Amino acid sequence: MEETTLIDWIITGGWILAKILIIVIPLMLCVAYLTYAERKIIGYMQLRIGPNRVGPRGWLQPIADALKLMMKEIIIPAKSNHYLFIIAPTLVIAPALAAWAVIPFGEEMVLA
Repeated sequence: MEETTLIDWIITGGWILAKILIIVIPLMLCVAYLTYAERKIIGYMQLRIGPNRVGPRGWLQPIADALKLMMKEIIIPAKSNHYLFIIAPTLVIAPALAAWAVIPFGEEMVLA
């Protein structure tokens, strides 16, 4: 029986993290730029310019929107369940991201 060393654990954990990032980062970028495209199309339909403030032709607008969202103050209602109020977004998105975990992306690339 082989002994598992700390280095083996670190390497395995690193590979798992890399696989997760390889799947999650393109998904997040896809959502960001599909939202950008939707806003541009709706802008053209309404005879408006659409998002064009950040970067050339507005290409950095999704990143600016994400930064703005992360910098917003969290206002928790006084009579709410504070723990549930904070954890609710994670509870909503976790099943959607977990569905991607069982999709095989190649011979050796399955997160499950």
